[in-house]
Amino acid sequence: MLEMTPASTPPTHVLTIEGMMCQQSCGSTVANALRNVPGVSRAEASFADHNASVWGEVDVALLIDAVECVGFGAEVSQTKPAPPSTVSLKSSREFRVNGMRTLTDARRVEQAALKAGCGSAKVNVNAGRLLASSDCNARDVERAVTAEGYACEAVDVTNDGALLLKVEGMSCAACSSKVERALSEVPGVLRADVSVATHRARVVLSQEGDRADCVAAVKKCGFRCSLATRDESPAAASQREVAGWWRSLKVALLLSIPIFVAKWGGMIGPGQEFWHTGIGCHGMFTIEALVASVCGLSVQIFVGGRFYRNAYTQFRSCSWGMDSLIVVATSTVVTYSFYSLIDCCVYDANHQHLLFDTAAMLLLFVTLGKFLESRAKQRTGDAVEALLALRPASATL
Repeated sequence: MLEMTPASTPPTHVLTIEGMMCQQSCGSTVANALRNVPGVSRAEASFADHNASVWGEVDVALLIDAVECVGFGAEVSQTKPAPPSTVSLKSSREFRVNGMRTLTDARRVEQAALKAGCGSAKVNVNAGRLLASSDCNARDVERAVTAEGYACEAVDVTNDGALLLKVEGMSCAACSSKVERALSEVPGVLRADVSVATHRARVVLSQEGDRADCVAAVKKCGFRCSLATRDESPAAASQREVAGWWRSLKVALLLSIPIFVAKWGGMIGPGQEFWHTGIGCHGMFTIEALVASVCGLSVQIFVGGRFYRNAYTQFRSCSWGMDSLIVVATSTVVTYSFYSLIDCCVYDANHQHLLFDTAAMLLLFVTLGKFLESRAKQRTGDAVEALLALRPASATL
């Protein structure tokens, strides 16, 4: 029963939390994730003690899974056996209840469920869930709760499966929120938790839920999505991401150097005549223009191709992100440079407005930032895994 738990009441479960950096952000994230687990009546997280306290009769595996889905490690530090009369997830019916805001609403819903014949009932206001003992009739509970003014729908969680998705392309909290909203709107999805740090989404489906619909919903948001397994380590995906950005960074650097050598060699130094040597278009198409155009277009294709693919996916889903901004900026610069180059060849104009170096440097620095970001996330993940590896495999009591 959801009520104000006295401060003297010991918590049902105490979890050791790994990876918290502060109380305001990390502590609140862990506490909110635990409060959203059905059956939790109260949850607190402490950065100073590196633990989380949970009140309520709930499977501790669900608590650990919820914490890991938001990017932190968790293990059981202390747990209290549940009394025989409590409601467990394995012997209960779950109902989705809309319209609850306060503890008074929770008590009204619980009383309605008890009057409908349930031996016990428990409400989680934050998650909008009612857990009732399985000795009741679902239709009677729905009618009783609806009569109190709340929308109630039975959810069969007996055979629920947690779907783990690998989501690529997320870079911030706004991306994870967009994915969560998209998954929540899929029919049959009971709950969706998305972590930017692990690039994972955990989706709880009802019997009518479809995995293909979940994957399609994420792809429609402009992100790459595929099914993941629990045995698949996020470290392997992080290594592939770092290696991919490192290859792109090397290509961008190797192709940008000739552009700058040609540009500055034609302005200063003893080789100005060489770079200004005309090789076509009545002498207006110079060696400097040739090197800049070829290398600039190569950077746009081989380095910017990843940004173009992401921007195209975002465009199809009517959403815009940083990839779209990069594509618009670099495409505008390269298009203008080629227009200036064609103009000098056709109308004998002066092609002093070649800006291939601008687009190349933009892609170079963005790729450098992506590489540093992916490497930092990889090191953070490795540090968390190293800390989790220190926990003992067994204990003697």
